[in-house]
Amino acid sequence: MPYQPPNWTSRHTKRSYPTITQFDRTHFTVLVLLIIISGILVVAVRKLPNNVVKATRQICAWILGVLVVAYYAYVLHPKRIVWDETAPFHVSDFLRMATPFAVAGNPTASALSYYWGTLLNSMALLTPDMAYVLDNRKFQEVAYWFFHAMALVVPVVLTFGMDYRPNWKDWRITVGITVAWAAFAGVMNKITGGNYGFLARKSRGVSILDILPKWPWYIVLLAGVLPAAWAGMTWIWPQNRRNG
Repeated sequence: MPYQPPNWTSRHTKRSYPTITQFDRTHFTVLVLLIIISGILVVAVRKLPNNVVKATRQICAWILGVLVVAYYAYVLHPKRIVWDETAPFHVSDFLRMATPFAVAGNPTASALSYYWGTLLNSMALLTPDMAYVLDNRKFQEVAYWFFHAMALVVPVVLTFGMDYRPNWKDWRITVGITVAWAAFAGVMNKITGGNYGFLARKSRGVSILDILPKWPWYIVLLAGVLPAAWAGMTWIWPQNRRNG
């Protein structure tokens, strides 16, 4: 059953904007295509010669990087930016910028892609939260689904197609970056009145946060759960069980 969260009013523009519909045909179509594409790419990279995979990675990294830059050039234009919604302070924004580097093989970006892309980003795919603040509504919706889908496809392909394996150093770096990002996002929430990272309040639509305690206790709870979950995602690989 589709669910339409209530309209959102920006403190910046003072305007009311419609929000993305959850669990409608578009939402489920994206999820099905995501599963199919991920499976095809995993099989493909395991069968292709290493030199072909290496060259393809570099090409895809450049293409994805150009798309990210073009997206921000459009969205962050002074006439379009809505400071409490589209400023680049979401987890997904940092992940969007890291994903091309993960495709290219950067170790830190690969770690962020693995931990953030498979866990945090999955929540944005399963329970999307977005207000249509751009005049080009179709562009904003396509960009939302595309970049969030890529943020999951990339770590899935790296992990199951190219045998990427994080280690405990990657876990420590990711936890440290996450803490730094949360502190930064919290400050930006105070300045802009936004809700980056859902640190100021719960999401507008249905989400896993609904089953957690009220603010700020759900933040305290997640501060313990996320590092533990990522530790489990590290420990599952045999070499980390031996060295942990």
